[in-house]
Amino acid sequence: MSTVREAMTKGFEQWFTESMNYTIGVIKGNWLTGPRPERLGVVKGNLRSRIVGKTVADGFVVGTRVVYGIAWEKGIKAHTIRAKGAKALMIPLGSHLSRAGRWTGKLKRATGLTKIKGGGKLRSNLGNLAIFRKSVHIPKQAPRKFLEPGAREALPSVYKIGNRIFGDAFISACFKNKTVGK
Repeated sequence: MSTVREAMTKGFEQWFTESMNYTIGVIKGNWLTGPRPERLGVVKGNLRSRIVGKTVADGFVVGTRVVYGIAWEKGIKAHTIRAKGAKALMIPLGSHLSRAGRWTGKLKRATGLTKIKGGGKLRSNLGNLAIFRKSVHIPKQAPRKFLEPGAREALPSVYKIGNRIFGDAFISACFKNKTVGK
């Protein structure tokens, strides 16, 4: 009897691991990459490289190790950030602003901005430019989901992986009353 249990346990582990890896691939390839606004349109690989998964007792979980990834998934409410323990907030600008306060290069072409708006002082510290302001308003941003739709897209293949390992009748019984994202 224990050999059947061991075989089932091993089969489930294989199914969950293969399905998790497939789902992560779908999220990275189909939902993080691609034209905006339908897809998130990741420019750099930070979010893409931090999509992770973990097998659990009855399946697997996929998520991100990046805090702002969840902000993209759920959306952002409009809010204001105020300096509390200091006189001002420091907003680093890197190499996107000239010493005269003019936007340069790609940022200027992408945004059309030519100078600092909304006040604030421009300071340079060893060549690193930053704006200092007492508060910053963050506008509302609608969700641009990538985890949930990626999991939904992967679901038919998750069934197929299970069917390959166990067979149709067994998989149908396992997925009775199961949903993605609940």
